[in-house]
Amino acid sequence: AKGGVSIADSMLECEKRPDVRDYIFTGLQAVTWMRIQEHQLESLRQVALGVLLATPRYASLQSQAMQSLDLRIPGEVRLQRLRLPRPVRLCCSSANPGAARVAEELCDRLGRENVTVTIEDAASIPRGDLGRRRSSVSFFFSQTNTLGHAFLLYLNSTTWDSADPDRCKALAGHVTRARDRGESLLMVHEADLTRGGCEFGIFFQLTPQSLIDGGIYEQLAVTWFEPPHRDISIARTAKKLGA
Repeated sequence: AKGGVSIADSMLECEKRPDVRDYIFTGLQAVTWMRIQEHQLESLRQVALGVLLATPRYASLQSQAMQSLDLRIPGEVRLQRLRLPRPVRLCCSSANPGAARVAEELCDRLGRENVTVTIEDAASIPRGDLGRRRSSVSFFFSQTNTLGHAFLLYLNSTTWDSADPDRCKALAGHVTRARDRGESLLMVHEADLTRGGCEFGIFFQLTPQSLIDGGIYEQLAVTWFEPPHRDISIARTAKKLGA
């Protein structure tokens, strides 16, 4: 919608001029421009770093020196000291690959004294709960949830993999039980291809219909991008928890 294009497609546009293609794309890291303000600030910071390294003073530095140039933008979220106003219990499912790791990253950002992580075993779902339809109860996320409970759903290319139907049914059961308990739903969408990142649209094709009918995707997921935007993604997720 905004005219975005992948690096691969950009390289194809230069296939008739390999000299130009090699000059542009060899040895250089493209800066991704995001539509979210916090990520735009990080993109601007990366552009500024690139400009500095092209100046005579910094041109002789090695690539690793780019990390030592600690450019800061006032108010950027990666530098904010985020803390929760009250302890939160973050629950995730053993049937949701990668969710526990994401929960640990949130703990590292918020402080482990503020977040308790519990993992529900896939075997704990009663058989009658698997795949049941409860579309009359909607999903929600509220920063004023007095229980301080949230269920973390991590979405990547393997979350609703049809090749593993038993695990998917168990995960759907855990999500449904969390909804029935009145827990907030915190969704994290993986965009880093090295971690199973994918387009969000595929979840409308793979997610159990009972969850879609219940409105699971009516709220926005927080997208976790690859570094250097990863820290900003984690901070945005922490803010959604109330930090």
